[in-house]
This record gives sequence, structure tokens and C-alpha cells, in this order.
Amino acid sequence: MEVPISPDMHKEYKEQKPTYENIKKYIMEKHGVKVHTAYIAEIKRDCELDMRPNYNVSKKEAPEIK
Repeated sequence: MEVPISPDMHKEYKEQKPTYENIKKYIMEKHGVKVHTAYIAEIKRDCELDMRPNYNVSKKEAPEIK
């Protein structure tokens, strides 16, 4: 799914940090879709946005990834 991004859409959210709650709220307002935090994390990694360290790191050698 492609999301059209225009400069006018960005102005409204420019001052907010890209937190999971802000991103969920933005997507719900603009597209009426609820998204899972895993999808948000994947996009944040792809777009190279700031992400805090994961403190719930698995102690297994090969953790199961859904």
C-alpha cells in the first residue's frame, strides 16, 4: 500500500516526535486503519528514524521471530 505524502500533511505533525502512539493516531486519522507496532518498527527501521534500544532482548541464541 502506498501512502501519498504531501508537504501540507507533514506540517500538522512536524512538531511531534515519531512515537508509536503518534504514528498510530496519524494513520487512523488519515486512512482509518489500525496498525500493529511491529509494522511501525519495520517502517521506522526502513526509513532510518530514531529508535530507542530494545530492552527486552532475548537471551536465546536464535530467538523466534514472528
